[in-house]
Amino acid sequence: SGPYTALSNWIRWTIYEPPVIPPSPSDTLRIPNVITPNGDGNNDLFKIDNIDTWPTTRSVTIFNRWGGIVYQTDSYSNANPWDGTDQTGKQLADGVYFYTIEVFNQPTNKRETHTGTVTILTGGAN
Repeated sequence: SGPYTALSNWIRWTIYEPPVIPPSPSDTLRIPNVITPNGDGNNDLFKIDNIDTWPTTRSVTIFNRWGGIVYQTDSYSNANPWDGTDQTGKQLADGVYFYTIEVFNQPTNKRETHTGTVTILTGGAN
């Protein structure tokens, strides 16, 4: 697993293998930053890895650039993830949206809040 040394007639260099990243705990959220809800089956939905491991609260709120709520639920699940539509089911325009995700596990009293952006790219004119 290195380091390895290589020689040439010009230069000597050392190659190090990158460290192996340990797997994240099962309750660590991995949140996508882009969805492409164009119906091709790839990245169409806002699936948040490991959100279903939080048993008590899984609140997800999506805002437009003016701060208006376009999607909100207190019981988010990857069985029914956000698909880039507003609360009425209308497809949202391509662009950057902001999210707040709050998760809580009452038995362990562990709480986390995540904020960030998610970009919708459908490839069509909206």
